[in-house]
Amino acid sequence: MGGAFLVAALAAWVWHVIADGRFDPGQLVRQVLVGAVFVIACSFAGKVIGVGIGRLRYIVIRRRIRRLRETEASPRPHVPVG
Repeated sequence: MGGAFLVAALAAWVWHVIADGRFDPGQLVRQVLVGAVFVIACSFAGKVIGVGIGRLRYIVIRRRIRRLRETEASPRPHVPVG
C-alpha cells in the first residue's frame, strides 16, 4: 500500500503545484522540500495501513485454522456407510 500512497501523493503534489498558479521560482527549494516531506509522510502512512491490514488478515486466518482444527479434533459418532 505504501507504493499506492506514494503514487497518489506525488500526483496530488504535482497537481497542487500546477493548479495553485502561484509557482514562485525563488521558493523552488522550499516547495520541493515540503513536497518531499508530504510524499514521504504519505508513503509511511500507506505502509503502516498496509501492515495493519496484513496483521488483521493474519489474525482472521489463524482463527479460521484454529476453528478447523478444533472441529476435526472433536469426537464424532461413527456412522456406518451403506
